[in-house]
Amino acid sequence: ILMLDATADITLLKGVLGNRVSREVIPVRRNAVIIQAISAQFDRRSMLKEESKDSPGYRRKVSKFVAQLGARRPLLITHKEVKEEMQQEKLIRSSWRVAHLGAIRGIDLWKTCDAVIIAGRLQPAPRAVLCDARCLFNDDPAALPADSELEPDEACLAGCGTKIKTLRYADRRLQAVLEQYREQEISQAVDRLRLINCDETKLVIILTSVATDIPIDLALEWP
Repeated sequence: ILMLDATADITLLKGVLGNRVSREVIPVRRNAVIIQAISAQFDRRSMLKEESKDSPGYRRKVSKFVAQLGARRPLLITHKEVKEEMQQEKLIRSSWRVAHLGAIRGIDLWKTCDAVIIAGRLQPAPRAVLCDARCLFNDDPAALPADSELEPDEACLAGCGTKIKTLRYADRRLQAVLEQYREQEISQAVDRLRLINCDETKLVIILTSVATDIPIDLALEWP
């Protein structure tokens, strides 16, 4: 049986299908310039803080940033609540496309966009990660930890080698579950532009300090 999945994780697959699963990685090149901001997480709580024209926060700054990119049809992907707040505040222009993390996989509506801006990342609570892991690895001979918290760590961005601070689980199974939510959702967001079979070089902006396996051309501080 051949399964095609751009963001599958062999640890999770073996938890469901057993050890008779092997992985073949086929490297591909995305036709894009990819820039990542490394100094801010763009977490939901920070992006939902009260702000005004006199005291702009993340939402207004992101709106201004997207407007100044000069893209004809940008796609902004952020947290669901942040998207709704920005729409209510009229910070989304009519030419933009907008979507939220957790509701983008498999959607093919945005391949005509010439830029994608991902502001944020999915970060499930440790309890939610542990519950998912218990479902997947309930028959694993090695018991899962009764409770586990994220630990500070350092990671390197693919392509440019820039080091960033991150949070990880010591248990590889918990980390695999987290990455399927967090890192792989960013990869899925980037690939909504269908950059592999694309004649036009597009722009990708990742606004969150999370290291994925996507090669980064340029790592910058925010703002």
